[in-house]
Amino acid sequence: MKGLTKLITISPEKGAQTSIYLATQPEGGQVSGKYFAKSKIKKASSIAKNQKTYCMSKSC
Repeated sequence: MKGLTKLITISPEKGAQTSIYLATQPEGGQVSGKYFAKSKIKKASSIAKNQKTYCMSKSC
C-alpha cells in the first residue's frame, strides 16, 4: 500500500509550487477566478463549474 501511495501523491514542496509561483509572479496578482495547476491556468472540470454540484458540497 505504501508504494501505491507514493505513485498517486506528491511532496509538500511540489504541492506548494503553484501557490508560491502565484504569490511571487506579477501574473498572480492580475488573474482572478481561474484554476491553476502546475503554475499554469488550466480549464476547470465540468463538475467544478457546475453550480448545483458546488452548492451541494457547500450546503448552499
